Amino acid sequence: ASEAAPATVTLAGRVLDENGRPLAGATVMVKGQRTGTGTDANGNYKLEVPAGDNTLVYGYGGYEDQEIRARGSQAQNVTLVPREDTPRRRRR
Repeated sequence: ASEAAPATVTLAGRVLDENGRPLAGATVMVKGQRTGTGTDANGNYKLEVPAGDNTLVYGYGGYEDQEIRARGSQAQNVTLVPREDTPRRRRR
């Protein structure tokens, strides 16, 4: 008997800022679906998604959203960069 392919896979990874520090509370969503999760204090996430190709959307306040195509269950480590239009403190 052939085993059916799993209907879902668990994706895991980390979300980091531009300095390589973990972003706690960043959101990880599956594009086109309502499935999503947030990162823990170390920037780690785990998300169950339908098997196959998925596009994950990573977001964090004041940072550019990042879209990444996830294939299978490879760990996805993502670096977010600050938005250009975010007001920055000017150094005098």
